[in-house]
Amino acid sequence: MCGRYKLAVSEDELIEHVRLEYDIENLIPELSLPRYNIAPGQKVLAIVNDGTKNRLGYLTWGFPIGKPDEPHALINAKAETIEEKPSFASALKNHRCVILANGFYEWKRTDHGKIPMHVSLKTGEIFAFAGIWAPYWNAQGQKEYGCAIITTTPNEVMEPIHHRMPVILPKEKRAAWLMKASATPIHSKDYLTPYDASSMVAFEVSNYVNAAANDDEGCVIPRT
Repeated sequence: MCGRYKLAVSEDELIEHVRLEYDIENLIPELSLPRYNIAPGQKVLAIVNDGTKNRLGYLTWGFPIGKPDEPHALINAKAETIEEKPSFASALKNHRCVILANGFYEWKRTDHGKIPMHVSLKTGEIFAFAGIWAPYWNAQGQKEYGCAIITTTPNEVMEPIHHRMPVILPKEKRAAWLMKASATPIHSKDYLTPYDASSMVAFEVSNYVNAAANDDEGCVIPRT
């Protein structure tokens, strides 16, 4: 699964990235960066396509399931079954998104308990989780939007850590992923696959990251 990640970049770095990679010039007013410990239920920076252009905005991390008291309980969607569940299948066709990150955390089970691991690209650059989104109405009757990160089987880097990993989209697949199915039909098996392990790196970090309230550089200090 994927239950915690980071987008530890400056606003200038993000602005440059979305301009070059997604042709986005108009940004939302408050970016609140850097973030070192993004957790479920929080607002996450994501990109959607409105049919003519890409747009950057905030989604709530958690896919709506239709229950007023638990609107965004599903934080992940399995690639292998995403086309079988009606709500996920509809989003896969019409409400795809990318969620921006430059690292994520997973907890490795050992004989001495769970050890948090930080995983990223070797370059440290911003990458794109494959995601889906859907609207929901909050307790105040206001329309909001929730999302889930799609997961798949692990690559060679992730296999010793966990039996799942988030889908990271290669650059050449991002544009087609963002388009609606009517414009760009996709086959999930071509997109929802493990990322190239040779481009990734993982290392142990301290238990400091376990608390979602800890959102600073301490989350990525290697364990000693």
